[in-house]
Amino acid sequence: ADVSTFDPETVWTAEIGAKTIMADGRVRANYALFYSQYDDFQARVSVGDGIDFRFPVLNAAELKIKGAEFELSWLPIDPLALSTQIGYLDSKYGAGGFFGSDFVEDEPAFSPKWTARFAGTWTQGLANGSDLMFTASASFRDAMWLSVENVPALTESDYWVADAMISWVSEGGKWTVSGGVKNLTDEVYRVEGQEFRSVGGILTAYYGHPRTYTIGVDYRF
Repeated sequence: ADVSTFDPETVWTAEIGAKTIMADGRVRANYALFYSQYDDFQARVSVGDGIDFRFPVLNAAELKIKGAEFELSWLPIDPLALSTQIGYLDSKYGAGGFFGSDFVEDEPAFSPKWTARFAGTWTQGLANGSDLMFTASASFRDAMWLSVENVPALTESDYWVADAMISWVSEGGKWTVSGGVKNLTDEVYRVEGQEFRSVGGILTAYYGHPRTYTIGVDYRF
């Protein structure tokens, strides 16, 4: 196939949503539904015969994406703030994919069906006017493909990642000293993958950060 040129990509998008405030501002909820249709969707892929290495941009005839998003923040008691974000995504290629193949049953890369994040912060006021804040969060990502053409070896199963942090904030908020742990459970997960078909079909995957300890000092002028 001629991969020296590619067609322009066009997209039609519609979205509807609402924002609500309840319980004297202690509960805030946002809702959204969206739909997008791409014509001549563009993606960079690896092609070639092992001698001629090329990574051109190619067109898939059609890509349809529909989904929903929900966000909630809640202050159940004065020291505690809770929040959550939940997303649902349904995305499919249409007939006539890359190289004229049929991708109707395939899904775009990096398009997990479900994503979610839950977080909570407890703020404890101190006698000198400063605050001590304890924050914990957990994020979920559903199974997803890591390659454009849904190569079975380049997939990632669903996983959770949890973080925790303690912060001291001075009176007036100018100084912040914090320490925490990212990826508390040392979850092993992949965030990206590439198939180098033109160089012998090499498969490459990139992993998320392992358990990481952090410390920070911030000053606001």
